[in-house]
Amino acid sequence: MLLASGIMVFDNENQPEMRSTQRRLPPERPDQITVTFDDHRLVAHAGLILPVTLAQHLGLRELVDNHVDLGDAPGRANPGDKLLTLVALAGGVCIDDADALRAGGTEQVLGCVVKAPSTLGTFLRSFR
Repeated sequence: MLLASGIMVFDNENQPEMRSTQRRLPPERPDQITVTFDDHRLVAHAGLILPVTLAQHLGLRELVDNHVDLGDAPGRANPGDKLLTLVALAGGVCIDDADALRAGGTEQVLGCVVKAPSTLGTFLRSFR
């Protein structure tokens, strides 16, 4: 969680710990901005933990796997995993945003496999 005066990270006991960030004036040219992450516990899109956790607690993956039959359609395999990826894309603009979720350790934090955009497209087209 990004805060105005620092970055909140979680240690191994899930206790929040504050880390200060250095504030510098921005360079005159935006192409001179460099972003670095110096803590392996920082994850982009951590706010997506809530909807994905809710979907997992509701058994959405199993429900979809047991009740969605796409016949012989190319995207028929593992529909529950693909739907969880679509849930994780909440707030995204397009399925290509799944690539951002696949970067770094986001899959480990979300606790689900994040499918590739091409896989999601094939899955969604199989509902025709």
